[in-house]
Amino acid sequence: MKRFKIISIIIIINLLINNNILVAESECNGDPDICDLYFYQVTFAGTHNSAAYNLTYDCDNLADRCLLEFGSNSCSDQYETCKQNRTTSCDIQTSVFKDWNPSYFQWTGDLFNIICKTNDILCVAWYTICKKSANVCEFLRDSCKKKDISNETLECLWENNEGTPIKKQLEDGIRFLDLDTCQVGNESVVFCHGTSIRRALGIDLDSVFLDIKEFMEDNPNEILNMEFGDYDGNATFISDYIQNKLEYYFVNGSGYSLMLQEKNGWPKLSEMIEINQRIVIWFASLYDSNNTRDWVHSVESYFIPSYTYTVGDLTAQQLNESFTGWSNNVSNVTAYDLKTYGRIRWQAIDATVVLGLIGIEEAIKNGTDLGILCLKDLALEVNYDLLDYFFDIFKDKFPFIIRVTLDFYPQSNLFEVVKKSNQLNVQKNITISI
Repeated sequence: MKRFKIISIIIIINLLINNNILVAESECNGDPDICDLYFYQVTFAGTHNSAAYNLTYDCDNLADRCLLEFGSNSCSDQYETCKQNRTTSCDIQTSVFKDWNPSYFQWTGDLFNIICKTNDILCVAWYTICKKSANVCEFLRDSCKKKDISNETLECLWENNEGTPIKKQLEDGIRFLDLDTCQVGNESVVFCHGTSIRRALGIDLDSVFLDIKEFMEDNPNEILNMEFGDYDGNATFISDYIQNKLEYYFVNGSGYSLMLQEKNGWPKLSEMIEINQRIVIWFASLYDSNNTRDWVHSVESYFIPSYTYTVGDLTAQQLNESFTGWSNNVSNVTAYDLKTYGRIRWQAIDATVVLGLIGIEEAIKNGTDLGILCLKDLALEVNYDLLDYFFDIFKDKFPFIIRVTLDFYPQSNLFEVVKKSNQLNVQKNITISI
């Protein structure tokens, strides 16, 4: 009798599984309730400048930018320009001289012109000064590396995720990575924060992509977004470099890609898990630069990062005003999307902070107190109450919130807000496919 009961229970369980009534492995990003939602109906927890940690100030770039102005090649070019301009100037001065003097005195003007055109002393003097300036650039490189910028300053101004590498972020539940990249020389690209002489360099792409690959292999029910946003360098080179690295780590030998190729509409999360295409790649401003892979998606075409309208905000109050104004403008936002894209794009709550540059460079140069709050301190002002407020004013006005992104997420209620958003997404039971 007991044997009959056990067999009966097994049969019932199998029937339930086969009819999708009971699926033990139907957990998606740790939440079984969102498996039946389409990708665009889900809200993902994200980090801003996700790889901005353990950075090093780019002294070489600082010196190289200096050399562009005073380097040996530039000095030679300026020397030639000087001679060319001087020749033109000689002709003009000779013509003026002849116009103001009688004909019998014209030969002196011709003599002046010959002497003027063959005398390079002024240009030689400029070339000498320029070469000495180039030596100053190399001195700047050496002194920068010896003194370097203190770890405290780097963490304060550049590091958005100090102490939480991407591997840790994935383990904690971050599912939307915002990645800034910088070209270094003519051969490589690394993660970074900042541009031009204000950039700090981080780790190489390989180490991060390897961590992501191992995490995704160990967690077959997880969906991850990777956005490549700000960059510094040649856009085409950086775009191609990133795509080659992604292909190396996430496309197997038979050509099967772990990265989603969205062709006929966005699938449900459960379907992404079933076909094992669980990474979504986003390109922001890089999208128009040599994008040949069908698993690269355009940010602009599908969602609106909050940075587009909070770019000038330096304080929590300014962020508050920007988010409130955007929310109140919902009718114009949706009307524009429908007219331009034929659909309503998804919203993003990027509650991130930035620092004003006034006084920062002088403070770094002189080794004095920055006199301002650090990124980590500023993040505290938006990572709790204001974050709740941003979600509250968005949730009933916009149909889709693709992500909630923060700096220093460990000091926040990020995951609670994302959970509330997904609970609401499930309740809405949206069935319209985009």
